[in-house]
Amino acid sequence: MPFNRKPQKFNAAIKSVVIGSGDKTVTLGGENVLPFYAFDGEIKNGPKVGVEITDLGMEGEPESVKAYYEGAATMGEIAKKAAAMEGADFLCLRLAGGDPNGLNKSVEELIETVKEVADAVDVPLVVEGCKNVEKDSELLTKVAEVLQGRNVLVMSAREEDYKAVGAAAGLAYSQKVGAESAVDINLAKQLNVVMTQLGVSADSIVMNVGSAAVGYGYEYVVSTLDRIKAAALSQDDKMLQMPIIT
Repeated sequence: MPFNRKPQKFNAAIKSVVIGSGDKTVTLGGENVLPFYAFDGEIKNGPKVGVEITDLGMEGEPESVKAYYEGAATMGEIAKKAAAMEGADFLCLRLAGGDPNGLNKSVEELIETVKEVADAVDVPLVVEGCKNVEKDSELLTKVAEVLQGRNVLVMSAREEDYKAVGAAAGLAYSQKVGAESAVDINLAKQLNVVMTQLGVSADSIVMNVGSAAVGYGYEYVVSTLDRIKAAALSQDDKMLQMPIIT
């Protein structure tokens, strides 16, 4: 007998979240099929790819990366080259130098870097902190303020600092908020719940559910991503229907 495949149809969909402003915007999410299941239906907005740079410039980067950025002497010039990379949909600036256990750059110094990068490019921006909860609470609040009007994605609000980051980015300055959890579907959902209870619109949240090359491993990460999308679509779980960035 011939095999007649029945496409999976869902009555739910992933929310659409737009980052960027003016002519340069990117829409994340919006699909109502499982990832890469184009044979089940149209994938409304395909996966987007960002290029990451840090406030440390080319310090510590491999020679192959330095070769691409040859001639770029300032953070603004580095940002321009990153944004011009073939296939790049958005630019991610990671403020690694703010880590108190590292260079411990001041918030003021980091904000000057943010301004320089933002002035140099017109592509959608994602700005990530230094992964120190206390420093990021202050830093990302200031980032959301100085980039008001650019509709950036501020990464990330975590269980420990979601009130500060979420209130500043998602409420006071109308930015998009990355909700960061640690490779666990229940933690991801709980963070979305408390963020929306805080008043942040579900349409302004992008899930950053974590990744791990060792320990959990990629397989566990992928299975977590799959379970989140499956619950969002097949169970119509509205607290898991935010697009994912990783």
